[in-house]
Amino acid sequence: QFGVFSHIITDRNRITERMKAPFFAPHSRHTFTARQDVEKVPELTIAAESRKAGVYLMVDKKKHRVFVTGHSEYEADTLSFEYFRDLNKGLPIEVPVNYFPEDNPDNPPLCTWKEHSEALYTAWVASLQTGEDL
Repeated sequence: QFGVFSHIITDRNRITERMKAPFFAPHSRHTFTARQDVEKVPELTIAAESRKAGVYLMVDKKKHRVFVTGHSEYEADTLSFEYFRDLNKGLPIEVPVNYFPEDNPDNPPLCTWKEHSEALYTAWVASLQTGEDL
C-alpha cells in the first residue's frame, strides 16, 4: 500500500503508552508485513497495525528492540516527492491514499502523522536512555 493509513494499538507498552489511537502513519509502496508472518516469531509482539497496510510496530521486549515498518519519519512532502518522481519516470504508480485532499495531487499534501511520530520517537529514545523494559 502507498499512502497514509489508520492504525490501532494492539499492545500497550513503553513505546505505545503515550500514543493516541487510532493514529495515522505513512507507508511507502512495495512492502507489506502480514500479521501471520510476525506471529511465527514468538519473541515479537505486535504493538500496532493497520487493516489496510499491515503490521506497523513490533517489539521484542526481552531484547529491547523496536521494529517499525511504516515511515513516521517522513516529512509532509516525502510521499509527494516519491509519487511525482515515479510518475515522471513513467513508472506505474497510484496516487497515495489519504494524503492529498480529495485524492487530488494538485492539492498540497496533508501531514496527519506528526503527533504520532513525535510520540513514537520520544518514547523510543526515552526507553533507550532509561534502559527500562519495553
